[in-house]
Amino acid sequence: MADTTREQLQTMGLSEEQINAILGVTNQESGEGLPFPILKVNYDADLGKLGAFGYNPQKNEDGFIESYEKTFDVIKATFLKSVYQYSAFDANTNQVSVVSNIFESLKDAKNAIDTKSGLPISELKETNDNIKLQRISLVKLEDTGDVAVWFLKGKYLFELNEELRKHKNEGHLTKTFTIRNKKQKKGSVTYFIPEISVEDRNMLETIKEDSEYITKFNNWALKEVEVQPKKRVNEAPEIDVDEDDIIF
Repeated sequence: MADTTREQLQTMGLSEEQINAILGVTNQESGEGLPFPILKVNYDADLGKLGAFGYNPQKNEDGFIESYEKTFDVIKATFLKSVYQYSAFDANTNQVSVVSNIFESLKDAKNAIDTKSGLPISELKETNDNIKLQRISLVKLEDTGDVAVWFLKGKYLFELNEELRKHKNEGHLTKTFTIRNKKQKKGSVTYFIPEISVEDRNMLETIKEDSEYITKFNNWALKEVEVQPKKRVNEAPEIDVDEDDIIF
């Protein structure tokens, strides 16, 4: 909300905690567990239409998704807040694991620390090209009012990023993104990329409710990570990103 001042928000009757959440001021308070359901792009034909959006995946006792609470062919999403993190894909287990602390801005990426070894991520990336940036976004589905956390990475993120970048300075709270997925093929691999249209949003109608969601997300995502770097450098190298890695 680049053009909204603290004074204007105070006149709307918001608490200081709500105002701080909207303005991006965080208090590092720890949360317990992910406080919202997850939103995913469906890649399993047994769970429904490929490329649909799956809301709140339900897992069995073995940890595999067996259904979604809801599915959507198209979503109208408002991006309430985003943070960033590094993750790595392990081909042996076919799983993605988190490897770094969470940070609020891409400019902080060069200072990211591996939470297990305490080494700078920039150093580990030199020998492990499976380490990628991911964007963790709190989104509100405007048609239903559902709120979810969406983990974005890879080609999908790169395509979505191009549209989000255009509206970065306008504030995502003021825009609604209508997103549907388009099937793509590269060799034998089928994947989906987003097709997006954008419209203005009257955020004043839901600003108190949105601020509560953002505060809860901040309390989960921006808790302090007690890890000290083993190697300190005066000037960390810039992160080398490509289209499967880029985030703003």
